[in-house]
Amino acid sequence: MTMLSFKDMVSEVLDMAQRRKLAMRMKKNKARIAMARKRAERKTASMDTLKKRARKQARKAVVSKITKGQDKGEMSFSRKKDIEKRMEKPAIQARIDRNARKLIKVVRKQEMERKRNRGKGDKK
Repeated sequence: MTMLSFKDMVSEVLDMAQRRKLAMRMKKNKARIAMARKRAERKTASMDTLKKRARKQARKAVVSKITKGQDKGEMSFSRKKDIEKRMEKPAIQARIDRNARKLIKVVRKQEMERKRNRGKGDKK
């Protein structure tokens, strides 16, 4: 079996063995991931990153509307699977794209605000 990238894993349903293997791999690399996250926090996000964030927010909004605000953690696996199947429909994808384009301005503003407040505030 070939090793799947994270993007491939997001687009396909994982069985329990694959999920366990992914969990072990993430646990093994947690220090490396944490350092990369800290490094990325210091930099200003690129346009690609902002687009990804906007798309993620748009997708989350559509899911929230479909589920009527129900928390994804409280849903059964079959309910989540049904929602993911609905999300793949072209009409929903078009709605997500439209919303993401509108959200780019908001996301950029959030990024600028984050960079502005980076020096002050609570330090971890």
